[in-house]
Amino acid sequence: EEKHSGASSFESSSHQPKKYQHPLFNPNAFVLKCLLSASLVLIAAISFKGQAGPFQQLKPIITQTFEQDFQFAAANRWFEKTVGNPLAFLTDKKEDQKDVQANQELAVPASGKVQESFTQNGAGVKVETSAEAIDSMKEGYVVEVKKKSDTGLTVVVQHADNSYSWYGQLK
Repeated sequence: EEKHSGASSFESSSHQPKKYQHPLFNPNAFVLKCLLSASLVLIAAISFKGQAGPFQQLKPIITQTFEQDFQFAAANRWFEKTVGNPLAFLTDKKEDQKDVQANQELAVPASGKVQESFTQNGAGVKVETSAEAIDSMKEGYVVEVKKKSDTGLTVVVQHADNSYSWYGQLK
């Protein structure tokens, strides 16, 4: 403009760059969520410190909630089934990373007569047992309990190394 008209016209208010704002971050919603979280913490504290009042009825519910184990593996599995894995780029194993090493001692889940070996069916080992209790071969979280057409009542356990054990034909 200076070249052609001899004067520059610069409007400072209309040409100022906007502050960068991420499209998925809403500051108003963030503040609201923080206030709600602080309110929940305050209500929990009042219900435990107070001796009377309407908050006293919440004490058993809050206690039960904090004493229960949360099934993170089951929640993760459900999320990946329904939504997919949005953070897939974080789960790729790099060359210098090692697998999670959990307790590698394996327990025998049940003793009895082997009906099918892994080499026969390629899917697992079928053992006929008269025992009432079946132990998990490694520590883990129960991620599914379901009646399936091929294996009957089945329990699926996810272990720390992200492997699964399936226990079927249960009573």
